[in-house]
Amino acid sequence: MKKDLKIFLEGEKAFVFYIIFTGQIIQKKGMNISILESGDFFGEEGLLENKERNSTVKSKSDSILLCLSGENFRNAIEVLNYQKLQERIEIIKKMFIFSKKNFHN
Repeated sequence: MKKDLKIFLEGEKAFVFYIIFTGQIIQKKGMNISILESGDFFGEEGLLENKERNSTVKSKSDSILLCLSGENFRNAIEVLNYQKLQERIEIIKKMFIFSKKNFHN
C-alpha cells in the first residue's frame, strides 16, 4: 500500500479487518488522530457491531496490511469466544463450591 492511500472513510460499511505488518497508518476519529504501527490492528468495531466505520483511515507511509474478510473475522471471534467459555466452565467445575463432592443427597 502506498503512502497517503485512503483505506476507508468514516460512514462506509465495514467489510474487512486489518493488521499492520509494516508501515504506519493514520486513524482519525472526530478530532482524535492516532498513529498505528506494525502489530496494531483496526477495523474490528464496525465488524463486531455491524455498524458503519466510525473513523477515516489512511496510510502514513508505504505499508503492508494483512486483511481478513468480515465473515472470516466474525467466525474467528466465535471460535475464540467458544474456547474461552469452555475454559471458564472447566475452571468453575474445579471450584469446591460447585464440585459434585459438595452436593450430598
